[in-house]
Amino acid sequence: MRQHWRLVATALVFATLGLGLGTTLVSTQEQETNYMVMMDFGMGPDMTPNEGIEFLSEWVRSIRASGGATSARLFMHEWGSNRIFFLLTETNDWNSIASMSDDFYAQHPEFMDEPFMFSSHSDEILVEIPVQ
Repeated sequence: MRQHWRLVATALVFATLGLGLGTTLVSTQEQETNYMVMMDFGMGPDMTPNEGIEFLSEWVRSIRASGGATSARLFMHEWGSNRIFFLLTETNDWNSIASMSDDFYAQHPEFMDEPFMFSSHSDEILVEIPVQ
């Protein structure tokens, strides 16, 4: 019987949390949405950190000049053997995510004809969840 009451109490707690979460998700849709695009680039086998910084700094400058992002910043994984660069861009307009890449390729048409210097690349598009 005692375990039965624990189960009921646990279910009530989760149900209450679920209702609160549902209310929060509905209310955030009315607020301005902010997006962050996180691109990571692994260093190629013959690449120096300065070469990666130089190349990706040009990309950051292009994104900033396009006006599609509210912020564009470059980071490097500092400690450990996993040398990876992170390019973070923030925007509040979904359409500007694609236009940032389009603008870069328009400014650098040779990009698709040159060897890719990095060992890996991936993109993550993150949507900010405002916390009150």
